[in-house]
Amino acid sequence: MPEREKCVVPALLEHYAGTTPDKALVLFEDGSAWSYGETLRRTRVAAGGLRELGVGPGDTVLAWLPNGPDMLLSWFAANYLGAILVPINTSYRGKLLHHVIRQSDATLLIGHAELLPRLRQIEPTQLKDVVCCNGMIGAADVPEGLNVQAESVLTEASVAVTSAHPVERWDTMMIIYTSGTTG
Repeated sequence: MPEREKCVVPALLEHYAGTTPDKALVLFEDGSAWSYGETLRRTRVAAGGLRELGVGPGDTVLAWLPNGPDMLLSWFAANYLGAILVPINTSYRGKLLHHVIRQSDATLLIGHAELLPRLRQIEPTQLKDVVCCNGMIGAADVPEGLNVQAESVLTEASVAVTSAHPVERWDTMMIIYTSGTTG
């Protein structure tokens, strides 16, 4: 079995941020890059924001975002806390969207501003909080009763998490809903 530092997100980030903090970890489509050290710093801040919203080890966190920095940060921050990320396909709507949200048991969804109005088209679920990325929407754009949080909750948390929850290789880190395709 591989060592934790080779296959578990929090351990990977801690290890490589400690040994090669300035080395690029990810290059984004717009040409920007995050080093291992920068990624760990951003992850700790976002994990602090998620913790302030009540996320803890074993909780599920929905991410309804296109590929990019927000999605990566959501994944790493959730896993840093020992939570389970549940990405939602950006094309989902209606009954399929409702099914994934309801079955996930998540009370928090991190979503793109352009996608969130689709939540009004589905039956109520157990969701309580929605973090809105890439813009801000009004309360009228989401179902009544949902608390809409600004993206700054993930980028400007008052207290960053300074050490990762001890996630093990066998812990669930992500649940992916798929129709059987690899896409």
